[in-house]
Amino acid sequence: MERIRVVVSGAFGRMGREVVKAVVAQDDMVLVGVVDKVGVGEEIGQVCGIKPLGLRIREDLAAVLQESRADVMVDFTTPLAVME
Repeated sequence: MERIRVVVSGAFGRMGREVVKAVVAQDDMVLVGVVDKVGVGEEIGQVCGIKPLGLRIREDLAAVLQESRADVMVDFTTPLAVME
């Protein structure tokens, strides 16, 4: 069975980091991208205090979604970020 490919938007925030950790802990999911306006370029595993995942925070959501071929995007941004 193929794992669900997940992108987390708002990954640098407190709840976004928790979502990242929850996704990584699942056997049927794989984290394929992380997006935020804060922490761009930082390695998300280190940001979350877990093992390095080889994913850096990026700002361009459209590019991350296209390049990652994600099945699902979890949005934990603030309401103001959605308006931008």
